[in-house]
Amino acid sequence: QRHREDRQKPLKVHFVGEEGVDEGGVQKEFFQLLIRQVFDPAFGMFSYNDETRLFWFGASSMLGLEMEYELIGMIVGLAIYNGHILEFRFPMLIYRKLMGQPPGMRDLKEVNPWVHSGFLKMLDATPAEVDAYGLVFQASQEVFGEVQTVDLAVGGEGRPVTAANCREYVDLYV
Repeated sequence: QRHREDRQKPLKVHFVGEEGVDEGGVQKEFFQLLIRQVFDPAFGMFSYNDETRLFWFGASSMLGLEMEYELIGMIVGLAIYNGHILEFRFPMLIYRKLMGQPPGMRDLKEVNPWVHSGFLKMLDATPAEVDAYGLVFQASQEVFGEVQTVDLAVGGEGRPVTAANCREYVDLYV
């Protein structure tokens, strides 16, 4: 019971070397400074898409930083619990995932319009055009200057994308 009461106490923030009573302003500044740092693309946790004006998981999300992302989630939750609106926007995909809904093409369009557009062209391409892409059932992403590749299906490296399995490739990628 005591732990629940502790979690419901209001957060009090005090910056070392600064005077002032936290009546919400210091708390708000704390969250703003913290979120700005965490969401800075140079930090690598999130990337910002200028076209969509949304944040998405950065290259470091492939490095097994689940605990760090969980901590960020707790910080965001703490800010919301304390009545602060933070300066970032996520795509609707985040909220759909939280509700257990699978991702789709509309989510890809919001997260990565360039890839979405390429997939639409590929889905409308002739068999010869799809073959010319030279794709296999893998996805690659640059992570801090190094390309990381993952199989989208078992044996993905040796499985070419064709007009017949193009839709499956797109669905697995999304």
